[in-house]
Amino acid sequence: MWDDVFDIIGDIAAGTAVGYIAYKETETIVEWTDALVQASEDEAVDAIVKNVPQMDNDTWNVFYNYLSEKAQYDEYSNALRNFSLRVRYD
Repeated sequence: MWDDVFDIIGDIAAGTAVGYIAYKETETIVEWTDALVQASEDEAVDAIVKNVPQMDNDTWNVFYNYLSEKAQYDEYSNALRNFSLRVRYD
């Protein structure tokens, strides 16, 4: 499992996941979001900055709603959700 998480984060950090995230099934967005909340703050911030502006509306909605569910119980997820909103709309 951790190898998969690190592969996803590595792709995100390398910027190769931008198109990948925007056009894949919901399950992939959920997996990416799960990896995101397990990443370090630096990795997560970098991934959000690189990927959130590229998301189409459907992808954004799935990402935001899933992250919002996690944010109800996890302070780190809440911080990532709030940062994502700033990146998306500022």
